[in-house]
Amino acid sequence: MELETFIQRLLVIDANDLYIEQLEKSAIGNSDESHIGLLTMINDYQAQFGWQFAPVPESDSLMWVTVMTHLDITLP
Repeated sequence: MELETFIQRLLVIDANDLYIEQLEKSAIGNSDESHIGLLTMINDYQAQFGWQFAPVPESDSLMWVTVMTHLDITLP
């Protein structure tokens, strides 16, 4: 699963480095999925993400993916 591979890379590579890498891949058309939205939230807003994967009952090829995020929001 491409999302799982991306998450595993995100856990071991600096998010800013991964952001630059994905921008470069997108610029040359070498990537179908950039995940730029997630990387922008991490780099610009210090978002922290958690993922949960669970198999879909009665399916060998589908997974349920739950994404959770934590953002510190300061109100004026």
